[in-house]
Amino acid sequence: MYDSDIVITPKEQLFIIRLKSSLRSTYISWRIGVRVDYLLPRETFYRHKKIFLREYNIDIGKVCIAQPAHLAD
Repeated sequence: MYDSDIVITPKEQLFIIRLKSSLRSTYISWRIGVRVDYLLPRETFYRHKKIFLREYNIDIGKVCIAQPAHLAD
């Protein structure tokens, strides 16, 4: 995936802005295709994974390869 392949829509920009500040970098890293389980300390990864699954129905344990379903029109 190249940088130009990643499109952040206005709807997703609002979603990112509304995220808790502690979750923003995790979401953005996941969104661009980074395996956040390698990036974050184990405890932080599982805490963030639990929050994203519970509150947003996003599984950051899987690599993001397309526009997330929570942003589909």
